[in-house]
Amino acid sequence: MSAVLLVLTGYWWAVLTRAPAGRLAGALERARLHLLGLGETLWAGLWVGLPGGWRLRLGLLRARTATTPETWLARLAPALPDGGRRGRPEVVAALLATAPGADHTALTRLVARLEAARYGAQRVVFSRWQRALARRLASGRRAHRPARPRRRGGLPPLNPPG
Repeated sequence: MSAVLLVLTGYWWAVLTRAPAGRLAGALERARLHLLGLGETLWAGLWVGLPGGWRLRLGLLRARTATTPETWLARLAPALPDGGRRGRPEVVAALLATAPGADHTALTRLVARLEAARYGAQRVVFSRWQRALARRLASGRRAHRPARPRRRGGLPPLNPPG
């Protein structure tokens, strides 16, 4: 019984993993493209419906994998109000919105260094710049987070005397 099951499993594995040919391949490709189009439409609708802070945090997550200042700004731009066309003040204001406790002058300096690297006036080690930005944003989020209420007393003893 297990031999027959192995043969059938191997057959269907080969059928499902090989490249389709002929008219079937064209039909599968059209179906795949149609599904991709629906996925992009759904993503665009969800993106528009997200609150601004969520959009910005998702944009920062996407930008984290960038390797150059241009790609970083391009990945963050859809999350910024006005698409990031106004430049440095808008980027700093958006970053401060995600981390209200962050140091404004430090973020302004970091964004200025990014722009200088982008336009060629200054060389910046981009991975180091990203780590510095992440540290500033994390410290700004921690500083703004309200303190958790402390529990008093805890649980009563399991076997009270008595």
